[in-house]
Amino acid sequence: MEQVLGGKLTIRQAAELLDLSKRQVKRLFLTPPSAAILNRILCLKYERKATQGSTVSFLGSTYQLIDLKGNVMPLRSRSKVVILKYLDGAFSALYKDKPFALQVFYPPPKTKKNCIKLRKRRYTE
Repeated sequence: MEQVLGGKLTIRQAAELLDLSKRQVKRLFLTPPSAAILNRILCLKYERKATQGSTVSFLGSTYQLIDLKGNVMPLRSRSKVVILKYLDGAFSALYKDKPFALQVFYPPPKTKKNCIKLRKRRYTE
């Protein structure tokens, strides 16, 4: 491949070497990748497991996956999610090889109904 990029091989020789058609070789080597593809290649990837509440923990925060329509993606417990951290500091996620946005998850505030009060017991000897 380095020979093709360096101009030492013709497209025909590269096609024979890689067992590809001329059209496929041109598409591989002569067209630059799009910005979205480059952004996905040049990022840090972190693998995480989903919790029971369809959330993922990353860098001390809890996130939900949001699809293109703005809906929260339900996740199976312990399913694999890949967090992508881009060079500009932005985050996104891949679940089943599909891209998702991340939204910080804030648990609902505890109310008196949700809390279980434990009575303090005093033991006497």
